[in-house]
Amino acid sequence: MKRLSVLAVILLAACSPKPQKTGVEVSNAWIKAAPVAMKTSAGFMVLQNHNARPEKILSAEFSASNVVELHEMLYENDMMKMRKMDAMVIPAKGSLVLEPGGLHVMFIDLKQDLKEGETYDITLNLESGQKLVVPAPVKPYSHGGMH
Repeated sequence: MKRLSVLAVILLAACSPKPQKTGVEVSNAWIKAAPVAMKTSAGFMVLQNHNARPEKILSAEFSASNVVELHEMLYENDMMKMRKMDAMVIPAKGSLVLEPGGLHVMFIDLKQDLKEGETYDITLNLESGQKLVVPAPVKPYSHGGMH
């Protein structure tokens, strides 16, 4: 009888579904290279929400600039405009793409040059209370197209 119990436990473990990922996962993060004289730069990435509820990015932090804002680019009245956002929503079981010409984290009043090959942390503050620290390499302006 003991052998059957052990065999049942082994079979149950083998047939159990793999653990589900939870939380928010970040990939393809990068920062646009910029000299301090330019005063601004931006951060881009892909965020995947593995949770059954939407998640919001409420704010971000970046040590190499004095101001950090969540921004979107939009086409309005035949012009491209940039607008500050209060939050960005990562859909439940979905993804959010931050890319040149679209949503991005804006770094204003740079404290130093952002040189290609360097890596900086971008911290994202989520509505759930989670802080995501995202290492992001600096890449040349041409890496992602416009912004």
